[in-house]
Amino acid sequence: MIIRDGKNVILSAKPENVIVAELKNTAACKNYRNCISGTFSYENKANAILISNGRVISNLSAHGWLGYPDSVIFASNDGGIAIDRLVGFSEERLSQVKWAVSGMGLLDNYNPSAEGYAKFTQRGNTYDYSDVLRKTNHTAIGVKGGMVYGFYLSNMTGAEVNAYVKAQGMEFAIMLDGGHIAAVNCDECSANASQKQHNILQFLQAEEKDDDNMRQALKISQNCIDLVKKFEDCRLRGYICPAGVPTIGYGYTGKINGKTITTSTTITAGQAEDLLTADLERFASHVKKFDSVYHWTQNEFDALVSFAYNVGSINQLTKNKTRTKAEISQAMLYYNKANGKKLAGLTKRRKAEQALFLKTEDSREDD
Repeated sequence: MIIRDGKNVILSAKPENVIVAELKNTAACKNYRNCISGTFSYENKANAILISNGRVISNLSAHGWLGYPDSVIFASNDGGIAIDRLVGFSEERLSQVKWAVSGMGLLDNYNPSAEGYAKFTQRGNTYDYSDVLRKTNHTAIGVKGGMVYGFYLSNMTGAEVNAYVKAQGMEFAIMLDGGHIAAVNCDECSANASQKQHNILQFLQAEEKDDDNMRQALKISQNCIDLVKKFEDCRLRGYICPAGVPTIGYGYTGKINGKTITTSTTITAGQAEDLLTADLERFASHVKKFDSVYHWTQNEFDALVSFAYNVGSINQLTKNKTRTKAEISQAMLYYNKANGKKLAGLTKRRKAEQALFLKTEDSREDD
């Protein structure tokens, strides 16, 4: 659900359809559908508790180094959603957390001074973190009736944010980062969506979470075919590629009529096209298996099919679905070696795939 309330925006999704993503300031909300900017960061590191799909990005509250806890909203592996006030999770509890994000508590937890969001003196040093409460744009998340709500709130103080989420009937809620960081991007509108973010929260809508429909919508485009052909010369006689693998056609390495490719194997141009089409579909099916986690755009999908066609899979590239899209994009460039030697051709190919992966103009449309 997406609601516009003047300049304010409210997104919602079930806990299992909320994605916490670490972008490390390499991407912005405009690169993701239905998301808000996330929690605090400092020097390109999370400055709050942040857990994404079981991966611990940070397990220390914003002012934990001074002994102050944060309010943290977290989803458990068993499907539950809850709030607690913590400096950090115990090792035992961490194993049960699917995702978590902390910030300044609202509603029953609204006590900025108790969480260090105030001016105070400790051990002879004066600290002032009360600017979090200033009148500016803010994001927040809350929970009501088992649903998670994301808020982009325009020109409010911390107290006004607290009053607003209370008026929406939230059972518990926290305020996230604000000021020039606060951003939203959704089907209804966007605000500050080009601002690079350390982390975001994405709220997958009903049409996005339907895995079967999404897989039907994902199809190889001409961009993918052109990219593969650009780096895979069509050779109608078998040869040994730089990695030492028997190859023919557009980089095809399987069998021809049940027989292993040799340097004497020959095919026609038409057969080369047929082999390419079939092989691309095979790798497309592989990339689709990750779609329920990442919700690929068309360009991301095409780039990854090209990558998988060349490398063999995207399992390691995604670290078995634990890397963020930003981390996947960066990791692409590491796969430019054959037999331990860096190859100029592979370096160019990885850069081209990365460029397509990051291109935002032709995002997939729902059927």
